[in-house]
Amino acid sequence: MLVKAACRRVSLGLVQAEVLKDQFAGLIPEERIQVVHNTVDTELYKNPVPERFTPKRVFFMGHLSCAKGYCDVLSAIPAVARRHPEVKFVFAGTRLETERNVFFNQLTGAPINCSPPHESLETLEASGFGRHHRYVGVVEEPEKLELLASCCLFLLPSYSEGFSQAVLEAWPWPNR
Repeated sequence: MLVKAACRRVSLGLVQAEVLKDQFAGLIPEERIQVVHNTVDTELYKNPVPERFTPKRVFFMGHLSCAKGYCDVLSAIPAVARRHPEVKFVFAGTRLETERNVFFNQLTGAPINCSPPHESLETLEASGFGRHHRYVGVVEEPEKLELLASCCLFLLPSYSEGFSQAVLEAWPWPNR
């Protein structure tokens, strides 16, 4: 009730992508919702020396939560590691044990049902493949740039995204 009342008073609502406008249907009139996409400094985030990446290093950056696909990645690590024993999955971001706002797959509408992230990590560690997982926590920009430059693959298998800042930062911006 309070959210509806507050939204009626909004003079302009900003969202990061067209697909996110629907989340405010019935709350904010469509003509008062505008899209403002995320931006990234392409000079800062380009990888000037792509040959320096570490083979078989996979990097995940974002909220470590079920909705961002973190639990799905953890469950896939044993299968990948059996075929590529040198693989290392590196995770940066905040661990979230409970979902705050994403409960459905944005494309299919199906509910997202998975174990809490700490349970998925415990299952991975119990499988004997925990050595392929490395959590570096929340990183500052210099370390983030180094991690992005050193990975051979970036992934963010999110169930719902607007205009992902993490994907923009990982994008291989061309040298000019």
